Amino acid sequence: MKLQLVKYICGVCKFEFKAPQIKAGAYAEFLLRGQSMESIAYLDAMEDKTYDEVDALIKSNPRLTGKSANVIAGILRKSYGAIACNPDSEGNAFQIGALPVCPSCGSQSIEYWEVIAPPEFIDRVVPPVTHSVWQSLNSYEKAQKVDQVLSDLGY
Repeated sequence: MKLQLVKYICGVCKFEFKAPQIKAGAYAEFLLRGQSMESIAYLDAMEDKTYDEVDALIKSNPRLTGKSANVIAGILRKSYGAIACNPDSEGNAFQIGALPVCPSCGSQSIEYWEVIAPPEFIDRVVPPVTHSVWQSLNSYEKAQKVDQVLSDLGY
């Protein structure tokens, strides 16, 4: 997979590093991150039906009654990995839009970032997200999982 490099400065230790992102202009494609440097996975939301399924369950959840479409879209991106994706190799949830992990101190706090100009790209094998746990749940259990994650996130 061709990924675009972005320059980051860690908000904790001020270390400058590069990390990959989905190239600019990609529609409904996401790079999900976990809590370690190598913990990334790919999601094509147009092809992966779990994305629409989770979106519908979030929109129907009573915790979010009255929330705007933009707020709900943000909640979907923040919660999708914890709801529908198998965890990373360390047991941590993936998250759409999570910041990269600093290779120096392990923080995901970023002080500054910028797209490198001219653009730099790397080819990297990025595994697709998997959903075996989610797919093993029935409809009631899926709704309960969504409700639990929303509660854990403070909604």
